[in-house]
Amino acid sequence: MNEWSYRRRLRADLEAWVGDGRLTADAAEAVRAALGPDPRRAGAAHYAAIAGVVLLGAAVLVFVAANWQAVPRLGRLGLLTGLIATAFATGGWAARAGRSHVADLAATLGCIAFGATIALVGQMYHLPKDLAGGLFLWAMGALAAAALTGARGAFAVAAVSGFVWTATLGVGGEAGLHLAFWPFWAALAVLALVWQSPAARHLSALIFFGWWDVVAVHLLNAGRDSPHVAPIFAGAALGLGLALLVEGHGAKRLRAFAAVFADYAVFASAFALASGLALGFIGGGRGVGFAHWPAWLVVVSMLGVVALLVASLRLRPWQAPAAYAGALALTALMLHFGALDMVVRGALALAAAVLMLIAGASGDRRPRLVAGWLAFAAVVAYLVWSLGGGLLDRALLLALASFATMGVAALLRKFSKEGGAA
Repeated sequence: MNEWSYRRRLRADLEAWVGDGRLTADAAEAVRAALGPDPRRAGAAHYAAIAGVVLLGAAVLVFVAANWQAVPRLGRLGLLTGLIATAFATGGWAARAGRSHVADLAATLGCIAFGATIALVGQMYHLPKDLAGGLFLWAMGALAAAALTGARGAFAVAAVSGFVWTATLGVGGEAGLHLAFWPFWAALAVLALVWQSPAARHLSALIFFGWWDVVAVHLLNAGRDSPHVAPIFAGAALGLGLALLVEGHGAKRLRAFAAVFADYAVFASAFALASGLALGFIGGGRGVGFAHWPAWLVVVSMLGVVALLVASLRLRPWQAPAAYAGALALTALMLHFGALDMVVRGALALAAAVLMLIAGASGDRRPRLVAGWLAFAAVVAYLVWSLGGGLLDRALLLALASFATMGVAALLRKFSKEGGAA
């Protein structure tokens, strides 16, 4: 539950408790005073202003491009650098005046103009066509602006341009895993930790898994039998295991970052489950067994499951990490034994999806519950529409799965009542 939802629910509970007589009005007022003022929150007007700034930047750049040939080279450089300088000067003035949103927008416009300047100067002076190098320069400039100004918009520009930089090299197969992306991402993660910004945490986690999926998948794109789902599964397993360990024992800021990171790892796990099912169906049950996996991916996957088991031993409650460990182990079996009967593959996938759903429902992180439902929906769709055999076979499997799932629900209800009574 985020802070805004918590505050809103607490205020509603306080009013209800005062109305029911379970809490005095003075005690409720003391709790409200202890909460302090609500943190500033960007509203619809702010997001509309962001869209307006992006459109203004695009309009200025298109105007400059339309009159590009009529302006001398020195004039072109003056226009471009003047646009950047004006944007950051406006941001500095707005920051001193206490208008933080305006300062953020101005820094964002300056970062966008910086990226366009790199492209236009390269075209003007016929520099070598190094797209990745230009994107790297843009990303580092935007990252520096974000660190110096604290602008969230500049952070977003840095994150997006940095991801496109690493994806460009990864898709071309020029840099392997492109480990040079790690220091850049670490700098983004540090800013997200220092700022305690939810948006920065989400962007950092998102581009990390984007880097892993794009670059690692293309690294394995040497032949048609390459198990493209393997790096997705391995990254999700290790990321989820480590994130849950940190979420339970790290400092407050680190726990918040790890919680968001774990949310995206759960979505990646659900995607790996659905992709493995689709691959088995399209390939007629073709295996993507561990014999086809690079050794380092097998090790990464095993470390992820082990980390989840350790988390289940160290964390309270332990049910969520244990359920995720079971779900990933079943997913690995489904991926490994591709030659199994399609019904068996479907049963393994369904068991994994139910465990993901149970794990998502065991905590207060709604995104993990949503990921569990998405995995469950994908598996049910597979069982209904794609599973081999006759309609009666599918109906029988679905009925058995229904009874088994309801049995699990009854056991969970029983144990939860016993735990509550204890």
